[in-house]
Amino acid sequence: MVVDKPHVAVLPNMGLGHLIPHLEFAKRLVVHHGIRVSLLVITTSEPSAAAQGQLLSSPHLPPDLNIVRLPPVDKMILDHDDALVTDLFATQAFDVCKELSIPAYLYSTTSAAFNAFMLYLAKLDNDVKCEFIDLPRPIQVPGCSPIQIDDLLDQVRNRKIDEYKWFLYHVSRLPLATGIIINSWQDLEPMSIKSIRHNPFFKKIPTPPIYPVGPIIKQEETLSNTADLECLEWLDKQPPDSVLFLTFGSGGTLSFEQQTELVWALTLLIYMAGSIY
Repeated sequence: MVVDKPHVAVLPNMGLGHLIPHLEFAKRLVVHHGIRVSLLVITTSEPSAAAQGQLLSSPHLPPDLNIVRLPPVDKMILDHDDALVTDLFATQAFDVCKELSIPAYLYSTTSAAFNAFMLYLAKLDNDVKCEFIDLPRPIQVPGCSPIQIDDLLDQVRNRKIDEYKWFLYHVSRLPLATGIIINSWQDLEPMSIKSIRHNPFFKKIPTPPIYPVGPIIKQEETLSNTADLECLEWLDKQPPDSVLFLTFGSGGTLSFEQQTELVWALTLLIYMAGSIY
C-alpha cells in the first residue's frame, strides 16, 4: 500500500518581502522533508507582479511544490493529512482551519526577539495608557533585552492609526496558531527563544510551540542587469571580511535624515573596529 505524502498549504501575504521567505521555506519542506506543498499566491497588479512571476516560474522549483495563484481558486479540498502555514497578516485563516480541524501554523520571518514583543503587545496595550513613544523607560519584554523607545517600529508609534489596530489584531491572534515557525536559530537568539518557551508569562498566554528553522535565505538569484554583474565582480575582488552588507528589505527606502544617521553609525562602527584591531 502506497501512503500519500503529507500535504501543507503555505499562504504568504502580498509583497515580495513576504513571498520570498515563504517560498524558500516551502522548498525546504519539499526537498528535505518529503512533503507536498501548495504555495497559495495572492496575485496583484502591483509593480512587483513581474518580479513575482519571474520568481515563481523558476525552472529550479521542486516537482512537489505546486504554485496556486489566488484567485481564481474557489475552494480547497483538505483532509486530515493537511496543514496550513500562513503569514502574520493572514491570521483570519485560523478561523477556517479551526472549522475544518486543520492545523494552522504561522511562519514568522522576523527575529525571535520581535516575536516575543508581538506576543507581549496585547498586555502592553492593555496596561499602558499613553503612547508607547512617551514611556520614560525602555520596554521590558519578559525574559528579553529591553527595547529602546526609539527602536519601536512605525506601526506601534501611534496607537490611534489603523495600521496599529490592524497589527495589534493579528499579533493578538498568535496564540490561536498550532505552532509558530520562526526564521531564526538557537545559537543566534538563545535568550529570546528560551524566554518564549519557558518564561511564565508566555506559558500563561498560552504561547504555541515555537520552531526555529533558520537561517532560511534565498538560494538562487537571477541577475537582472549589468549593474548586478558589475557589483558581483567588484565583490569578488575584495579581501575576505572586508565588506559590510546592508539590506533594507524588498521595498525599503530611507529618508534624508535616516541616511545621515546611517552614515554616522557606519563611520562610528568603522572607527570602533579600527580601535579594537
